[in-house]
Amino acid sequence: MALLLALTLAACGGSDGGDDATPTPAPTATVAAPGTPAAISGALASDGICQVTIPDAWSDDGTARGLTSTNARWTLFGNLLANDAEWRTAVELLKTQQGGRPGATVDEQPDRVTVTQAENGATVVRRRFADRYCELSVTGTGVVPDETAALWIAVADGLAPVAP
Repeated sequence: MALLLALTLAACGGSDGGDDATPTPAPTATVAAPGTPAAISGALASDGICQVTIPDAWSDDGTARGLTSTNARWTLFGNLLANDAEWRTAVELLKTQQGGRPGATVDEQPDRVTVTQAENGATVVRRRFADRYCELSVTGTGVVPDETAALWIAVADGLAPVAP
């Protein structure tokens, strides 16, 4: 009976027009993506090794995977590196597995490799940090408009390691 009364009273609590506290929304972040005019604003997704801010319109199933606003699949993945040789192996593996597909383009830089596939608009960005690499892959279902592809790259520009 006391529990029922407490629940009833809690449900009746309303605002009298004063400065009542409002619920705190889910954590959000804004990441300025290099080379883009606007920052990415949204929720932080993490796999425990890496993190990235995904736009509010993207879904996250809680395992660093989800769907974009256009129903493309995205996945965040990180792996620890012990040395430069492991980074080179990770780059070569990505270039072989994804970059070897017909119509794929590979843009390799010292601490980053990006593979874009023509057949499904998939984009994979793998970035190196001091002791790990972080990867964001987004796979569409066909030709991807330039502005969508640019958004995917801007999101990947926000890849970062999770602090220990």
